[in-house]
Amino acid sequence: MAVPVDTPLTLPQVAEAADVEYRTLHTWVKRGLLPPSYNVSTGAGRPNLFSFQDTLKARILGHLRSAGIDLEMIERTAEGLKGVAELDTADTILVNGRLTVLKGGADLDAAIDDAQPSVVYRVAWASEALEQTDLK
Repeated sequence: MAVPVDTPLTLPQVAEAADVEYRTLHTWVKRGLLPPSYNVSTGAGRPNLFSFQDTLKARILGHLRSAGIDLEMIERTAEGLKGVAELDTADTILVNGRLTVLKGGADLDAAIDDAQPSVVYRVAWASEALEQTDLK
């Protein structure tokens, strides 16, 4: 079963789907890099609950981390992603001093020439990984 699109996920489920260690993900949440969309924990019995879009963003950050991208760039990416309401599989992310999200039909070559990004990431990579993830 792929990661559900319309069901809230707990932090352990997001960690599993994003292929990021629970402690790392928990740190990202505490530092405000990955805020939960459904429910912010207010103590015992009220867990953080995340949307599919939150999980997609966590997977993107996890991919960048596993590719050896430095923490500063990951933080800039996370900050930029907080301002993006919805990512589509046809979107491409460019990261340099700031995050740019190119919508599906954008001219990627021209955008790369203009932005001179340090990172080019296709959202489809994260989306495909989530489709192949079986949550327990």
